[in-house]
Amino acid sequence: MTSSVNLVLATDKKEGFFKSVPCYLVFTNDEVVFAFLSKERQKTENEEVRRRLKEEGKGFFKGTAALMSFWNTYGDRYYDISKEDILKEDGRNFSTTHDKIERFVFRGMRSNVDESQTESSGKIVILMNGEKIKLKHKYRDHNKKIKGILKGLYSNRLKYSGQQGLTLTLGKNKDKIT
Repeated sequence: MTSSVNLVLATDKKEGFFKSVPCYLVFTNDEVVFAFLSKERQKTENEEVRRRLKEEGKGFFKGTAALMSFWNTYGDRYYDISKEDILKEDGRNFSTTHDKIERFVFRGMRSNVDESQTESSGKIVILMNGEKIKLKHKYRDHNKKIKGILKGLYSNRLKYSGQQGLTLTLGKNKDKIT
């Protein structure tokens, strides 16, 4: 990348009422890269990791734990990959400069509990070129790392609200876009 990566957030981009696709947001000083993870790539990565684990002689339990660890840290690879290589990984991948983002909302993770299930997720909404991109994430910002990085990138344009968890908003708050 032309500048170093400041933050990688693993998210799921909503593509319909029940459908979402994994998407990593890669923040640099200059831009945000949207890196999608297709089902085909997930399958290929799973097969490669399983092959490697089999060669190492890992059993079922250690292999399962290693595979889970692999996916939990998958986004870390974007700290060392060039923007060009990220964009080549999937035809849907794209980047945009920070100044083209009209609105950015990062809402912290919260839990909704009812009789049937517990759901823990936060929301990110990005508005650029009139298009609204909705994402879900599972980040808690206890040490305020995410807030610090986003404030550094968007400076005074980013608003912070501590109500109902962490909410960071870039742009005018007159219209509800979440």
